[in-house]
Amino acid sequence: MKVVTVIMTSKLIDRFPPYGTFDRLKISGTMLSVWKRCRFKWWLRYMCGIRPKKTKPKMDMGNYGHELLRAFYMGENVQEASQKYWDKRTKDMFEEEEALFKDIRSTIEAVIQRYLEQYAEQDNFRVIVAEEDAYSHIPRYDGTISNVRTHAKIDLVAEEPAGLIFLEHKFTEDFAGREEDLPVDQQFDMYFWTVLNLFREQGLKVPLAYGVLNLINPKLPRVPGLLKNGKSLSKDKRIFTTEETYLEAIKEHGFDPADYEEVLTNLRENPRPFFKRIKAFRTAEQMERFESELRDAVLDIINCRNIYRNANFMCKRDCFYHPVCIIDMKGGDAGEYIQTNFKRRCLSESSGEDSREDPNN
Repeated sequence: MKVVTVIMTSKLIDRFPPYGTFDRLKISGTMLSVWKRCRFKWWLRYMCGIRPKKTKPKMDMGNYGHELLRAFYMGENVQEASQKYWDKRTKDMFEEEEALFKDIRSTIEAVIQRYLEQYAEQDNFRVIVAEEDAYSHIPRYDGTISNVRTHAKIDLVAEEPAGLIFLEHKFTEDFAGREEDLPVDQQFDMYFWTVLNLFREQGLKVPLAYGVLNLINPKLPRVPGLLKNGKSLSKDKRIFTTEETYLEAIKEHGFDPADYEEVLTNLRENPRPFFKRIKAFRTAEQMERFESELRDAVLDIINCRNIYRNANFMCKRDCFYHPVCIIDMKGGDAGEYIQTNFKRRCLSESSGEDSREDPNN
């Protein structure tokens, strides 16, 4: 086990010593992104296991959605799976927390129902694994296998006539630019490499045909509201809904669809993004390059000597630890703030388990 003496300007290194050593880490795509973004954030999150006590609703929504998709693709009853997940998550919740989680449950169940209406019949592939932790050893430059492992939460691996495919489920409202960003998406690279390496280690010869970024909007189509006079629906073309939902509202109120043709045409010709699938492939050369860069990044982490901040104007928007940084930089008691707003998990619990989390949080 390698012990590294770390140089760190923050006083927090004495208040919150690391749980373990660098070479015990399980490397995930999210971890690599955080390391490259800010070493101080990486230290707090992965070496010290400091995490917010409260998760964001979007994370709760995504985790719930992943569980329901797992149940569907593994041939289980989705409603029963939802009840089991509800019981597990709410057993220690306060009444106010449970009320908020109830809203999350009702929304995500409706979202998944709409998802299944769109994809259930066409997803006739043979499912191999769903929502499983996958670990793979990183080869050294001489081809031997190292002790350092990668970790990825594999959402779905299935088999089609062309070979294996994998789906990465992403619950997000932001679909813009996803297709353009996918060629340089490091997390997608990690999934692709992990699936390839996993089956290679098991001696399977089935080719990996392609991967799919499976975008799912956690919002439901908005039902158009009545105007104050009660004689007409809102005709705001910016409404985030579907043609079907809008048409149902028209019929429910007994209005004439011809009076709303402009809005309906706009929704038909410019559908709002609720679901989208983007196929992508990585060549053998791309995977070799990724593996080489992965080794370099891991060596960088293992041999780390200096932990420092990479503070910039974006931190306030996308980092849980922003208040910690501000207090610490001003010489305040950041440790007290951490004890109030964060919790600690040991290295074995926190390493790599967030492989699908947003690296910006």
